[in-house]
Amino acid sequence: MPRRLLLRCVSGSTKGPGRMSIIMGGDSIYNGRTAVQRQRGVRYGAIRSLLHSYAGVPSPRRHYLSSALLTRHVSDVSVPSASAHNNEKQYSTAVRWQPRCFSTVSTPNQDDDDADSAAGVEGEKLRVAIVGAGAAGLSVALHLAPLVSQGNLCTVDVYEASPENAVHPHYSRSSPSASDVDENFHPGSGSTGRPIGVGIWSTALRPFARSGRPSHTKLLKQLELAGKYVGQVGYKTPEGKWLARSQLDEAGVDPTKDLADTDPSLLFLKEVDLLSALREAAKAEEKLGNIKMHYGSCNDGDGSTTVTAVSTHGDGLSGRLAFKDGTTTDAESPYHLIVSAEGMSSKLRSEYAGHNLRSVTEVSTGVSALGGKESEGGVTSEQREAWDERTQAKVNAIEDRRYTVFRGNSPLTDDEAGMDGISFQTWGVGRSMRFAAVGMSSSSSSEGSGSKKIEHQVWFATTNDRSIASVQDPDERRKLLADHFRSWHDPVSRLIESTPSKDILVERGVAHQHSTRPVLNLASIIEHVRRVEERSLAKEKGQAYREPSTPLNQGGPGPILLFVGDASMTVDPVLAQGFTIGMEAAADLAQTLQNCSGPDFAVDVPCADSTSGDKKLHALLFDPDKLREEIKARHHRRYGRMVSLLRATELVQTLAQPSGPFSGFLLKWLVRPAMRMAPNFAKKPIFDFMLRYSLGLTAGTEKQ
Repeated sequence: MPRRLLLRCVSGSTKGPGRMSIIMGGDSIYNGRTAVQRQRGVRYGAIRSLLHSYAGVPSPRRHYLSSALLTRHVSDVSVPSASAHNNEKQYSTAVRWQPRCFSTVSTPNQDDDDADSAAGVEGEKLRVAIVGAGAAGLSVALHLAPLVSQGNLCTVDVYEASPENAVHPHYSRSSPSASDVDENFHPGSGSTGRPIGVGIWSTALRPFARSGRPSHTKLLKQLELAGKYVGQVGYKTPEGKWLARSQLDEAGVDPTKDLADTDPSLLFLKEVDLLSALREAAKAEEKLGNIKMHYGSCNDGDGSTTVTAVSTHGDGLSGRLAFKDGTTTDAESPYHLIVSAEGMSSKLRSEYAGHNLRSVTEVSTGVSALGGKESEGGVTSEQREAWDERTQAKVNAIEDRRYTVFRGNSPLTDDEAGMDGISFQTWGVGRSMRFAAVGMSSSSSSEGSGSKKIEHQVWFATTNDRSIASVQDPDERRKLLADHFRSWHDPVSRLIESTPSKDILVERGVAHQHSTRPVLNLASIIEHVRRVEERSLAKEKGQAYREPSTPLNQGGPGPILLFVGDASMTVDPVLAQGFTIGMEAAADLAQTLQNCSGPDFAVDVPCADSTSGDKKLHALLFDPDKLREEIKARHHRRYGRMVSLLRATELVQTLAQPSGPFSGFLLKWLVRPAMRMAPNFAKKPIFDFMLRYSLGLTAGTEKQ
């Protein structure tokens, strides 16, 4: 777990009342080389402030730092978040909350053995809502299903904006012409997926293999039947010379062995087959009463399952979801934990993540964060709003990575492509050019083992030449792309040319600048957002606005809001781990809730009787305090995992796509020749180590 520092950046002495401010963005992970270069001077100033604070040396002036300044250069230093600090101090005992009086009974149709363990224990179970039914959201639901069977949780609700049989947005347009193509259109996999090839690493599949649950076992079997495990892999130069080669485990996932004792496996299959298998597994659990799916009712979604906001419940621990059509979830069954799995453009993330209320409401007198104006009474409400809005925008920013990604499935067989069963990634020396191809065998239908396997060569190409993506005719665009890579080794151009032009997917390379931590003080943030909106409305009408005297957190912390998958952090598509990290996070969340829910963690809290109003004790089948502690501990585990992935991604990105002529010169004439000349027995251990490191499997990282 990263070291935790309470940073004091003040003018003059660090002692004295009202002289401390909490640095923002404590557990955010920074992502973005170009942004790092742009902020280099500011970043080093931030690091100096961190070192001054750590050593107890007064800083020359008060510093106000956003999470944008906590780059990978200081990623091993974790600053306590303001929201977490508030929760630790103000909600340290369960008796301070006032849950409503409500008792639940065992979930019907749950496994008999599991139900017996909870027999005779009454209380309010933990209720979980998942927003988004993509790979991450469905994986969360499937991993939580056993906890529902055990009687630890209520039935898990999954809300998906689109209908169950929706056509993916990339293919829903009436005209097949590329005039509809927009490289800045990023709907993600959605709930149905696309026919492009995607990779799932064994770290994401292993929890399904180990659970022994029928739906999980069947899911893994379906995934393996739909795809193929990758064998030999390596990196090449544009001339076709090997830089490094290795061998992945083609045997698949062995649940009896520890990950430390096995080589990683990579399963490649179509995105649409991945989502289909996950939905089938969710249906199996839905029949048992463990999951409840809520889909939109028309092709474009009617808004009845499109989540737009969260409202708090009177018990101080839970909340309700609000939908686009104006409806809300049942007031009798509010949620204690809300999981956002909405993808990169998460509405809940943009609305509620990245706020640092303590930082903007407890700034003492001194130089203002917004222009250096002296204020004897502290900063104004307008300054606080501007500060919060600006820093929240940084935390949730999506950065253009300055290249376009083209994806396709070539119908060429391995023999026709001449790939010899070796998957490769070729590194260019300029213009952000990179090409990768992976052999994949997929079923010709969804009938399972009886269906015929068809060979494909899944490929993707990147370039910063935007003129190719701007061409509207799909045939002409494919020709330009193939010509762009014409000088590269075989079969690069042939793979592009053999792919149907209308099936080539075009997307701009984008990624989140920061990860986001769980929101543990959602009630305060909801109230803060409401007050900001009221103040803004009053200003528009020319009316005076009176600041409420009541604190933001008077009623309790509210439900926990957690982010998984691309909603947590969208990363560059360099190491094929986008789906993997979301599915890993799902399994980790299930273990987290196992550690704080169920009869063993039942607590009594005071509750007002609904009729007499008298106080009485009410039982919860989970510990609210321990739940928050476990969620924070989980965040630190995932933090370490993400840091490993981002560091490995940055290394490969630097080697594969040099950003300038000087770095390109060094790589072409020094680094890569040295890599080619080194014997493979010396390079392979380094290659394997970096791969395991990127998956969080090396010493010093958390085992999955």
